[in-house]
Amino acid sequence: MAEHGQQTLLARWFGDPMTEQAARGLLQTAERRWRARVRRGSECRTCQMQRLVARFWLGEPVETEFELMLRLNARTAHGHTLACLLYGQLLMSRRLNGAMEYLDRGFMEGRHLFGTGDYFRLVKRHELLRRLPLSPSAMPAEPLERLLTAARVMERLGGPHHPAPASDPNDTFG
Repeated sequence: MAEHGQQTLLARWFGDPMTEQAARGLLQTAERRWRARVRRGSECRTCQMQRLVARFWLGEPVETEFELMLRLNARTAHGHTLACLLYGQLLMSRRLNGAMEYLDRGFMEGRHLFGTGDYFRLVKRHELLRRLPLSPSAMPAEPLERLLTAARVMERLGGPHHPAPASDPNDTFG
């Protein structure tokens, strides 16, 4: 995962491509952990994330899994924010329509959860990613570093720039 360093979980990038073998292994691990947790009567939010990521890279439909994550994380701002950011990252890795909407939604919902460094890291990352053209059909998957490089090129060339959502007047950072 790129751009890792001292970032909190919410600022990390989880959208880098996975091989089919890696995705199958991740899905098996997540399912096994999930079953064990359910038997003990507890939840496994990490398992939900892993299942979503694995199924995305296996080419399976993930919309239902994402909606389930949103419902199960509705009580916690952290979990809901992470679900939106994760889904947006997966969509962005394939440059699919809707990616920026989920990245922006996750950012706006969780802006009070970020430390200063993570806050500005995400602002910069999302501003660059906003330069990339998105499509209704999936493009070849790319890791974050390649997406950011392409976005920097688009920025220099004056390529498309999709405006950020209107900011919250109560947001003292933005």
